[in-house]
Amino acid sequence: MTTPDQHAHLERPEYDPWVLVNLLRFNHRVLSEDGGSASGTDIYEQFQERCRPVLERFGATVLWAGDARFAVAGLSRSTPPEGQPQWDRVVLVRYPTAAAYRAFIGDPEFRQALSIKDAAVAETEILVCAPDGQFEPSAKLADGATGV
Repeated sequence: MTTPDQHAHLERPEYDPWVLVNLLRFNHRVLSEDGGSASGTDIYEQFQERCRPVLERFGATVLWAGDARFAVAGLSRSTPPEGQPQWDRVVLVRYPTAAAYRAFIGDPEFRQALSIKDAAVAETEILVCAPDGQFEPSAKLADGATGV
């Protein structure tokens, strides 16, 4: 869910391309579509498989995905269940433009797959980053400012 400030950033076209860093903590057990039970990790894999062709359609690519082993430093706003790490997986996805990301999240096939993700994921945080480490707008902002 986005806040009004976050939503405003989605409307701004000047940051091209975007890399999204997805931090994910999975539910331990989830009821699967066949009535059985599966791990949140396994259910999330189903979500990824359904999203892969949609990502490709909008020119997005998964740059890296891997399981988080442990944290060496940091503060968090939430506390995971005992014995579970703050984040289970990190996924980096590159979108060629902000518009490509907006089109992706509005795509009906992606929207249908969200129920799978919602079942699998206990908590997520998604960070928007510039691929080169700089967040310089490629065009002047409408209000005359040159940055965030």
